[in-house]
Amino acid sequence: MPTSMKCPACGLMQMAGPVCKSCGTPIGAAAPRPSAPQDFKREIPDTRHEKLGGWLIVLAIGLVLTPLRTLVFLGKNFYPIFTTEAWSVLTTPGTGAYHPLWAPVLIFELVGNLVLIVFSVIVAVSFFQKRRIVPKMLIVFLLANLLFVAVDFPISRLIPAVASQKDMESVKELARAVVACSIWVPYFLVSKRVKATFVR
Repeated sequence: MPTSMKCPACGLMQMAGPVCKSCGTPIGAAAPRPSAPQDFKREIPDTRHEKLGGWLIVLAIGLVLTPLRTLVFLGKNFYPIFTTEAWSVLTTPGTGAYHPLWAPVLIFELVGNLVLIVFSVIVAVSFFQKRRIVPKMLIVFLLANLLFVAVDFPISRLIPAVASQKDMESVKELARAVVACSIWVPYFLVSKRVKATFVR
């Protein structure tokens, strides 16, 4: 006995056959279904490290203290030299304390420290503004400070009056610069917190 079938497309009841006599849809084929909208995954930004935290707090304290510490050093050691007769005694040929390296060494140290003070202030301001360029600026600052100390230390030791003294403060300064570069340069190159914090 012939069986009747309902067209899945137009709903017409008809005798079984290869196709619907009304719309031509193959009998038995499932009605087309609207495609479901693609479920796009929203990219949620990682906000866990947007605020300054972790080791960056330690670094922030250091950035604030560095220019203040350098200013105190200059005021204590260089201000008396340039405001009294000490400069003339050290740089005038014929005096007992004269050496040809005194003038270039003192000027190099003064200018170098002033440049580092200005640079450190710029880095500190950019740091608290969380600028994207901060990691590069800080790495350059640390390496520049290390280079400055590493050049100044052996040159100043060429002056007999300096070489005859145990200048442990300069040794400590050089050691601090080496340690700072060893810790902070790799940290700023690989830290996820750094990449997530300095994004502006």
